[in-house]
Amino acid sequence: MSTTSSTHLLGRRGQQFQDLLARHDPTRVLCWPLDVGKNVQWALGHDLFGHLLTPAFSWPTSQAGWDTMLQHLTQTAQDLSATLLLVACEPTGIYHEPLITRFQSDFSLALQDLHSPALRLFFTRPTQTQRNREQQHLRLRKTDPLDLGAIGDLLRRGLATPVPHWTPDEIRTREELRFLRQAHKEHRRLLARLTNRLDQLWPGLIGNPRPVRQAPPDLSFQPLATQFWQRQFVQILLQFCPNPYQALALGESGLIALFHQHDARCGPKTAQKILSAFDHALLPPPALAEIYAELATQEFHHLHQVQTQLETGYARLEAALPQTLARFPLQIPGVTARLLAPHYGRLAPVERWDDADPIWNQAGCTPITHDSGNHHRHGAMSKQGDPGWRDALFHLGESVWYHGAYFGHTYLDARERGQCHIEAVFHTAHRFNRVALHLMQQGEDFAPPVIDYDQFQADFLKRREQFLAHRKTTGPTRPRPCRARRARR
Repeated sequence: MSTTSSTHLLGRRGQQFQDLLARHDPTRVLCWPLDVGKNVQWALGHDLFGHLLTPAFSWPTSQAGWDTMLQHLTQTAQDLSATLLLVACEPTGIYHEPLITRFQSDFSLALQDLHSPALRLFFTRPTQTQRNREQQHLRLRKTDPLDLGAIGDLLRRGLATPVPHWTPDEIRTREELRFLRQAHKEHRRLLARLTNRLDQLWPGLIGNPRPVRQAPPDLSFQPLATQFWQRQFVQILLQFCPNPYQALALGESGLIALFHQHDARCGPKTAQKILSAFDHALLPPPALAEIYAELATQEFHHLHQVQTQLETGYARLEAALPQTLARFPLQIPGVTARLLAPHYGRLAPVERWDDADPIWNQAGCTPITHDSGNHHRHGAMSKQGDPGWRDALFHLGESVWYHGAYFGHTYLDARERGQCHIEAVFHTAHRFNRVALHLMQQGEDFAPPVIDYDQFQADFLKRREQFLAHRKTTGPTRPRPCRARRARR
């Protein structure tokens, strides 16, 4: 954890950059911005004052192209007698990863200041590059050399972010999370497709819980299942008897035998529920039902494969996470590998954070702030950040407050001050974020600084029981803003 004092206009990051430059002659610092692409890369060289040393040139994404770039870099560094080399690029998709890892492996001594010139790697955000380019050029004018100039300008001014150094365990965690995010997207897409198919095959029999509850009495309906992908009898039907006409032909005894044949539970009540639902549904003609049934079975098997991949991915993740620094916050009651992994995957490596505030900011959890003269406005959460990270922090806050006294008292205190559930959960997550970062950076086990923790835990359990009992009888203490506006109208 950095102890650098924040005396620079740009805060700790700017101060660290100035401290780095203070150890070198400014005239012997070489800046080397890179514009990363899938097949073609661009580079140029300039000094710390912006004087061009090597004009922009392109090179292919290959070993020969890497060697060509290194020749230009080595020659320029020798001509300048450089003692410090600053390299920056945009983290665009995954195309920057081979380049960064090659720099880290081939220049490992230079990254540790054991070889001259010393090397530092930086990232610039694409938005930063775009805004910087538009300050100097027409808005609709974009070329690779112009992007190189914008990246180089940000680099020499200390506005770039140092590239983190990932350990193999952290890379495994990050890649597992990337796989799981893509699998979740595929799962949602397949689930929507299967839902539409069942609306064709079993019209009106697949419902969502909320519309079922909110339906007026004169239009109430009884679906066969809500959240059908979690119902075992629906899964058996989709695999072995999706055609409603076939199910009606089997009858009650045939359905029970079919379920028992595949080691599934089914009694007369369940069988009668299925038959009654199919008998009253507005079914498609038998010829169409046969087509829809075949497609529904195929789509269900595809969905089941993705679910299996998700479970396998989570199992690998749960095995890999305890090998990293995440093992320390895993000791907190209510924290599981599945809950912590999305947070840790974005957080690691922990050495790059000076404190927990930038984490909260990048997740978009900071409030909107606007101060001008005598006007001071502190509004709602900005949500200008990573929504997945924000969601992970919310779920962590929701879990840790319920399972442990150290964060549970924080949540209950917030509720007593009048905060709603969401506000109190984020308030708890804010504290968890600080504690988790401290544990990982210091390598400490979770040990709450409470003298009599048993009594502290007993007080929390009593408060939690009273709070939950009161919430059941009174309902939400605060209406939603949209409901409040409708009430005022």
